[in-house]
Amino acid sequence: MTNVLDKSFFITRLRKGGAIDRSVKDEDYRTVLGYDYELRTWVDGAMRLYITKPEFDPDGNLILGVYLNPMDLQGHPAGIGVPGIDEIVFSFGYDTTHFEPVLQPTSDVNLEILLPSERIPGKTGWSAFKSLDGATTVPNAAGTNICIKYDGSLLAPQPWLTAPNLNLIPRNRNPLCFIKLTPTFVQQDTNSYGLFHSQGLPQQHVLDIVYAKGTPSEIIYDAGLFAWQEAVRTDLAGGYTWSKTQPGERTRDDYTFMSQSINWVYKAPEVGSGETQIRTRGIYSQIGSQGVVPQTDAWPWGQYNAGFAADRKEYSGQIIDNSAQANNTFALTTVANKDPLRNRLYDSTSGIMDERVFSGSARFGSDVNDFDGNFLIDESQYDTISMSQSTRGEMVTVTMFGFIRDKAEALVIGGLKLVYKVVAGRRRRGR
Repeated sequence: MTNVLDKSFFITRLRKGGAIDRSVKDEDYRTVLGYDYELRTWVDGAMRLYITKPEFDPDGNLILGVYLNPMDLQGHPAGIGVPGIDEIVFSFGYDTTHFEPVLQPTSDVNLEILLPSERIPGKTGWSAFKSLDGATTVPNAAGTNICIKYDGSLLAPQPWLTAPNLNLIPRNRNPLCFIKLTPTFVQQDTNSYGLFHSQGLPQQHVLDIVYAKGTPSEIIYDAGLFAWQEAVRTDLAGGYTWSKTQPGERTRDDYTFMSQSINWVYKAPEVGSGETQIRTRGIYSQIGSQGVVPQTDAWPWGQYNAGFAADRKEYSGQIIDNSAQANNTFALTTVANKDPLRNRLYDSTSGIMDERVFSGSARFGSDVNDFDGNFLIDESQYDTISMSQSTRGEMVTVTMFGFIRDKAEALVIGGLKLVYKVVAGRRRRGR
């Protein structure tokens, strides 16, 4: 008998953020653009009110900024006691199907409002709330509109020299306040945030910028309203992904949704002397695994599988080579979905040995009982796994392969040993 030696091998891990392949090359550099839409007609020389392109907080909420660009003469007051803008009342609608305003923790009507540093001294004059159609300046918890107000008469004592008049720079966008919208997680794509301003029925939205309120010089100015709108889409987890920049700038969730399983394969060279027949008995493999995540499909192959072929039948095999007609001397055999873990955890509840994975009998502990646990923290399991299979021929080859289908899975193969025995030699036929 001739000894057959083969070099050892190793399979390296793909450093792509987990056991699944999430590598994606983006070749589409087109941008998804937003646009400032004119929601209320601007007249030349009038003020402009802006709802600007949103930022996003760590919770995924839209932070909408409200800015005012005043006329030349209605900016910063000329001096102490000189009239200025001391009241703003502004209401608008939004897409109530996909969004809802973020409210103050203790209120069902008042919105969480953020103020820039130049507005903080006058914070008692600022408010934002929900309101009903037809009464959009009156707080109502059942409302489907948003109203933002600044009332300078609520400031006491006078927090700055020209109060209650707002400090505004003419012909510039001056930040007023910021509010938040949060997605409602309705599974539907939408082309905008649905912001709108309707002066007619049924909403009767208002936009009043008041100069010198309550004095003979009082003037209520109109303003054009411009709001940034851009396309948004729902993600597969039920939340929202904001497509405001390039599709090439993928989010972490995008990579997960586009991920594919890692398919690995190793084919050993043929084993045998070429003079006598051999019969394989199986394979002993050194494997480190974190377990297999349960799948709901009918895919027959798992992390660890093997195919055995005799006498080059992996290239020239026919039906009979994998058929009971061959009197149990199949030339092509497979072992599908071999469990890569040995049972090494005793479950005292059921009285059986089980795999040391937390989806089974393993328990680390609980919030109510520190002693409710049976698992000791250790290194990943590394076992010798035996695989029994019989294939007969003058030469036999083995192909190992598998599919890692979840980012929680991992597989490390330290070595493979094929076990076989020599059986009868060649048969003589004829005289």
